Amino acid sequence: MYEEVLGGENGQAPPIKSYDTSIHPNFPVVDTSKFKTLRDYTGELIQANATQAAAVGIYFSSRDRPVAKKLFDHYYRVTGDDYVLDESTIENWISEDRHAYNNPAISTCPAAISANKEAAISRAIAEVDKTQNPVKVILSTDWVIVAGISNDHVQSLGRYSLASTTVVVAHPGAAGSHQIELRQQSHICDIYNFHTDDDYGNMAQSAVNTMAQSEELGLAKSFLVYGSGAVHSWSGSK
Repeated sequence: MYEEVLGGENGQAPPIKSYDTSIHPNFPVVDTSKFKTLRDYTGELIQANATQAAAVGIYFSSRDRPVAKKLFDHYYRVTGDDYVLDESTIENWISEDRHAYNNPAISTCPAAISANKEAAISRAIAEVDKTQNPVKVILSTDWVIVAGISNDHVQSLGRYSLASTTVVVAHPGAAGSHQIELRQQSHICDIYNFHTDDDYGNMAQSAVNTMAQSEELGLAKSFLVYGSGAVHSWSGSK
């Protein structure tokens, strides 16, 4: 977790900077150690894999999974280049308050975002009450494992990481009457890769196995996918 506390001077709070909400943990490093590690002396594996992978791509297109298809295509460009998701896609995804995994360790995005907002407000009010001076607090979470429920969301990233950053300016006041101004932004990241030891069941696992083998054959390459949502503002009394 990242925390920064800045006290005000002469009764004036430090201003909120445009880059304050862009703070987040470092992105993970992409592991490409499995790339092109599977020898295919006859070419039969490559031919079969390419046929199966093409079927997966057709599935994404026919079932209206636009982002999943874009990420899938990028995987098979074999560049390993980062892929940046657009703000509107991230905003749609992080609004989903359910996920498709039966695992209590996986959070929903709204829960993680709300927890960060409330923690930043509480931290700022505690500091103001202690110093009786205006304060600016920046609080960014560690990467939290999250997931969503919609088909394109799940088939694009599955389980991935979110970090929420909130900057709060608070002024002295009685309990419930502190004047608050805040900005908040959420950031996501994931390594786009596949593991044959996952257990999705039936057709889904078959597709995962194919895409994992694609990297081993040198037909595809893992990459970092990331992006940031919009900056949200709020002001009022707390």
